[in-house]
Amino acid sequence: MSTNGVEVNRMCAAPGAMSSSFFPVESQDSMSVLNGAVCAAGCARPPVDAGVGKVCSEATSGWTRRVRVGKAPEEREMNPNRISALELSVRAYAEKMDGTVVYPSIGTSFDSLDEAYEFYNLYSWECGFGVRLAKSRLNVERKRCMQEIVCACAGKPLRENSRSTRCGCNAMIRLLRSNDKGWYIAEHKDDHNHPLSLTCGQKMHWK
Repeated sequence: MSTNGVEVNRMCAAPGAMSSSFFPVESQDSMSVLNGAVCAAGCARPPVDAGVGKVCSEATSGWTRRVRVGKAPEEREMNPNRISALELSVRAYAEKMDGTVVYPSIGTSFDSLDEAYEFYNLYSWECGFGVRLAKSRLNVERKRCMQEIVCACAGKPLRENSRSTRCGCNAMIRLLRSNDKGWYIAEHKDDHNHPLSLTCGQKMHWK
């Protein structure tokens, strides 16, 4: 046996002479097997559940393909004959001339989450605070059925000794799905535990 080469099938070959004829390279497809198949070394492959995923290769025999969740249902179409929540709020303010022009009262209906966010964002600009999306919830069909929009100061700081403005503010609105694929305000809290912006420049900072 030569010390400068590798013995293959009782034949000596130099290291540079190794080619695919001695060690054929298997493709990804050739390495994939069905349930209960046995590898070349005689070890049994782990069974694959077709409902869970598909094993890709021997190197990833413990991995399974991810089950993708379907998209959320389509939100209701905008109807030009339907009075928007912003117009209803402006009309209510014109009658009483008190409070804020935009007010998120319970039961206010929206066509989409974007419309609800913009509505609450206008209200927050009038009052002098910022808003952000918070926790949401999925139903049994893995579709969003609840969304909270909270004050920017809600929650606790992600890091200690930081300049975060989060101070546990409870101001928020909770949106739920309606039967016609829209959204409506089911809960509204307007109690802030921090000072609000007063000047226009401070309010513009939140936009």
